[in-house]
Amino acid sequence: MSHGGNPEAGTNSFIGIDGTALTITSPNGPDTWVIPVSDAFTVSMTWELTGIFAAWLAGLGLTYTVTYTFAGVGNANGTPLSVVRTTVAGQTTYGAPDTTVTVPANSLPVGTYEVLARVTFGGNPPMSAYIEIPVLDIY
Repeated sequence: MSHGGNPEAGTNSFIGIDGTALTITSPNGPDTWVIPVSDAFTVSMTWELTGIFAAWLAGLGLTYTVTYTFAGVGNANGTPLSVVRTTVAGQTTYGAPDTTVTVPANSLPVGTYEVLARVTFGGNPPMSAYIEIPVLDIY
């Protein structure tokens, strides 16, 4: 998996962000990246704020959007899915269930997809983080 953020965690002592995990769960179990087209499955991202201002920023109740993109590899792209939530005071790491979306059965055609999860915040300057898995096979 590749991941990162802007500003990248660890590069700025004041604030950083990073996508740290991407989990796909199907009826066959967690981290099953080969899924029948007839199965619904869930995707969730874990991300974290770092740096000395991380807890303060989280306490502001910032709105964030997690978007999942299914980029077709030799086939058409799938429809992106998003979830919108708000940060919580004292919490600097976020994941399931708050970042979870359900991919309905038969919504991704048979094919191979790169799955990218991206968390974004509005504001100036913007902050974002991502994580991706190499391939998801829908058969």
